[in-house]
Amino acid sequence: MLSNLATRQRSIFLVLALALLLAGISPSGSVQANVASVSVSPASWAPGSSPAATFTLNVTGTVTGWVGFWEDNGTRTWSLSTLGWHNGTLSGNVLTCATTGVTYTSTLFSSWGDGVKTNVCYDDQDSSYFEIGFNGGVAGIDGPGTIQISVPAGFLTAPSVIGSTTFRAYALERPRVRTNFTVTVANPAPQPTEEISGMQPLLQQVGMPITGDCTNVEDSHLAWGTGLSGGWSRSWAEWVNAGSGGPVCSRSFAFDTNSQLWLIL
Repeated sequence: MLSNLATRQRSIFLVLALALLLAGISPSGSVQANVASVSVSPASWAPGSSPAATFTLNVTGTVTGWVGFWEDNGTRTWSLSTLGWHNGTLSGNVLTCATTGVTYTSTLFSSWGDGVKTNVCYDDQDSSYFEIGFNGGVAGIDGPGTIQISVPAGFLTAPSVIGSTTFRAYALERPRVRTNFTVTVANPAPQPTEEISGMQPLLQQVGMPITGDCTNVEDSHLAWGTGLSGGWSRSWAEWVNAGSGGPVCSRSFAFDTNSQLWLIL
């Protein structure tokens, strides 16, 4: 009697464990996320910018239902330019949303059991959230693999405030377990600028006029074929006063290959 009861209990446990695993839940009770990680390019956005971007979901298992990501932190700070349900067209490994230009790229689409549905793409927002995604169907898309979500420039706009936002990705209808990832809004690093296109700037120095004012430099004989005059400013150089140093007047100039002119810097 006890042996039969133990056998029935083990059978019931195995059936429940199988049901939980199919539902995305381990026998220990923890829910299994279907997206292992997400990589974003660019990872850092300028305030208020709206560049073309890619979000790559590393999928671990069979995808059913909705696939995508959202901001759902109570108050929406990012924004979408186009909302609603949209037709999708699958060509090879690329699913293209007709209205928005958002694309989903994955070699996993070859196993898409029930194919692309009408109005497969979904983009929505209100004051508390935004969401970008598509319907993976009931039959599912077999993983593991990656699904790359590419948004065109002008579609997703970052907030104007510097900081980090937590997004949530998912690739399973029920339970829709989210995998968190972070996108940063930061001022871009300053880039070196080159005002003059051409040769390296030339430095020219002369002794300080007796007036002590560099605007009084007589430079008609110092143009060196450049046609330049003026642009002198006070500086210090070691070569004056027999090498002991002192105030001089300096200017820098260069040849601009765009305008074909010598310019004072």
